[in-house]
Amino acid sequence: MRSLGALAIIALFGLVLANAESFANDIGARVEKVRHERQLNQFLLRPGQCGVAPTVVVYGRTKPDLETLQGWPIARFDEDQAEFIPAKKFSCMSKVRGLPGNLIVYDDGRLGDMSEFSNINQINGHLMFKGASSKSGSGLKDLDGFKGLRVITGALNILDMEDLESLEGLGRLTSIGRDLVMWNTRNIKDMSGLNQIGRIGQTLYLDNNRGLKSLAGMERLEQIGFDLFVKGNGQLKDFAPLKNLQKVFGNIIIEGNNALTTLEHLKNIIEIGIGIDITGNKVLKDLTGFEGLTAVTAGVVIMDNPALESLDGLENVEEIGLNLIVAQNEAIKDLRGLKSCTKVGGLISISDNQSLPSMKGMKKIKEVGEDVIILRNPRITTLGDLSIANVGTNLGGNVVIENNPRLKTLGWWPKKLKEIRGGVRIVNNSASMDEDDVEDITSKATES
Repeated sequence: MRSLGALAIIALFGLVLANAESFANDIGARVEKVRHERQLNQFLLRPGQCGVAPTVVVYGRTKPDLETLQGWPIARFDEDQAEFIPAKKFSCMSKVRGLPGNLIVYDDGRLGDMSEFSNINQINGHLMFKGASSKSGSGLKDLDGFKGLRVITGALNILDMEDLESLEGLGRLTSIGRDLVMWNTRNIKDMSGLNQIGRIGQTLYLDNNRGLKSLAGMERLEQIGFDLFVKGNGQLKDFAPLKNLQKVFGNIIIEGNNALTTLEHLKNIIEIGIGIDITGNKVLKDLTGFEGLTAVTAGVVIMDNPALESLDGLENVEEIGLNLIVAQNEAIKDLRGLKSCTKVGGLISISDNQSLPSMKGMKKIKEVGEDVIILRNPRITTLGDLSIANVGTNLGGNVVIENNPRLKTLGWWPKKLKEIRGGVRIVNNSASMDEDDVEDITSKATES
């Protein structure tokens, strides 16, 4: 019989997400390679012209090394395949209207005035702003030099730009073909400047933006082509500006946002292409905001949210395609947010929830594709509502009920259960647990 701990469970869900993203990245990398080769040929045919290289790198005085600049989404490139332009030569960009490839702005604290870039209206590649992690405070404060930019066919990456205070210079930007990534900023308080963006081609990735208090500026956003990933933004309290967001074609991953109190402004989302992962948000109390969902294609992970009291918000979800994991939520008192769910295609793990007294809310779940795992819930006294008829219908599965010291009764589940296509392990629960119930469950297993 398989033994699955919490780490293995998380790994299973993570593998599914990784495989989906890896597939998307592989396709993107192939397209990127072909585009890069075409641009290189054009560059070699037009030596000396400004802004025609597959990758243009602009900087203040200190020319960056390639290792600093290369990595996804920008393909690896040799120095002789790129154009490096220092601040003293920015004037050559004043007549450039469009770039055939990528533009990297390396902020070494000496960029100065970037108004020479204001006539660029389209970048047929990625635009990356990369800070040099200088503590001088002399880095770029705004993006006003890009006020003419309307289209980026690739990704917009804002990385390590600790002195940057505003995105408002991007106010004319209407299209981002790939990802919008903002990582490791200190002074950006909101997303003003992205007011014209209705769709992001792939992932919206906001990570470790210590000054970010609001997503104001993203009110027009309706679709995200892959993931909505929001992690480690310590002052972000809500998603109010995303009130018009309707479709996320990948995952919603919301992790480690310590001031986040509510998800209610995501209520207009009606479709998620893969799964939901809500982890490590210290003051989040419920999942209100997901009421528009009736199904989740992949998994639902609700983990390590110490103030979470309920799963309210998931009450209209009828089916979860892969795993359902509710773990390490200290304050959760019931599972009634799952009241409409009838099927879980992967495993169910209810583990390490310090205040959970029962399985109330899981009455309608009749089929589980893999394991049912109930571990280390110190206050649970009964399995109550649990009415699963078939366990392991997908790849086989086990029932593991272990180390729940107050669990005395399995409720009516032994009578409702028809088959377990795997084994059973029920140990280290209350000494007064009904042994007949345990035997009844065990008798339904196909493995001893």
